[in-house]
Amino acid sequence: MNTKKIIILLLISTAIFISSLNVGIFWDSVLFASKMGNALFSNGIFNWKAIPIEIDPGHPPFLATLMAATWTLFGKSLAVSHLIMWPFVFSLF
Repeated sequence: MNTKKIIILLLISTAIFISSLNVGIFWDSVLFASKMGNALFSNGIFNWKAIPIEIDPGHPPFLATLMAATWTLFGKSLAVSHLIMWPFVFSLF
């Protein structure tokens, strides 16, 4: 991939990140990333057994663990939640 394409995709994904700073996490009623992240943030980042069965989607909570770890380091906010998803948005392009 050439440098020009990478820069364009970087700008697009950054624009998506900036435009979504005040928007809640999309499809969290299906994925439960922030709900599981809240449980892990409150009960220990790697304490996966602390996730209530009602919000357990049946797959390992890697994104929720990453989100809880990021909240622990940078503070629990919507902006931090979106920032941790920015690499995933960039990689989709």
